[in-house]
Amino acid sequence: MNIQFIDIGEYRYPMSFSLACVSQMGNFAQAAKKIEEGQDVAEAANMMISMLYLMIDSGCAFMNIMRQKYDRAPIGEDGLLEPIPKDTIGYLIPSDPEELKAIVTKIKKCISKSKERKIQAKPLKSSKKKKKKSFKVIQANT
Repeated sequence: MNIQFIDIGEYRYPMSFSLACVSQMGNFAQAAKKIEEGQDVAEAANMMISMLYLMIDSGCAFMNIMRQKYDRAPIGEDGLLEPIPKDTIGYLIPSDPEELKAIVTKIKKCISKSKERKIQAKPLKSSKKKKKKSFKVIQANT
């Protein structure tokens, strides 16, 4: 899973696009379009907060499962990453249209990165390469 990061307040939150986020995709597309076109930002803001919260929650869960730590991580008393509370996000993100567009871009990047597939195959040490057999053609005298 690809993780993107977003800085909110003093912390750097991980974001991932998981199955939990898929249910909100249609609403996000509509809200993103409104923000990018400078239309009804107030209506779109709630959708952005919901989508951002789901992606951060998913990112924190993934990082906790994988036991990955990083600088400025929002680590709780139990030593695990804690997602930002949904009701707090709206207070920490400015309502500046350019800032909202930057967040839309960050969310879109996270979604597109999640669609990339990275597969790496490494040969086992126990596996041996098979040698090609070569044949020499001999002509018979008849």
